[in-house]
Amino acid sequence: MKSGDRIWVCGGSDELWVQDYNCNVNTGGVIEETPQKSDKKVLVILDSIDGEGNVCCMVRKSKIRLC
Repeated sequence: MKSGDRIWVCGGSDELWVQDYNCNVNTGGVIEETPQKSDKKVLVILDSIDGEGNVCCMVRKSKIRLC
């Protein structure tokens, strides 16, 4: 997983550890910052979440799937 990789995120915002949202997430996105091996969260830009587009947020690393 590195900066610029396309990803897919699916699940509830609480399960994904996404703050400030309370919704189901099923969207693509891009890794914004290359995570360290020990990181539990990754900085990403999601294509869409709760009706908003291009949202920058931290997402649980184990729930991210590379496209």
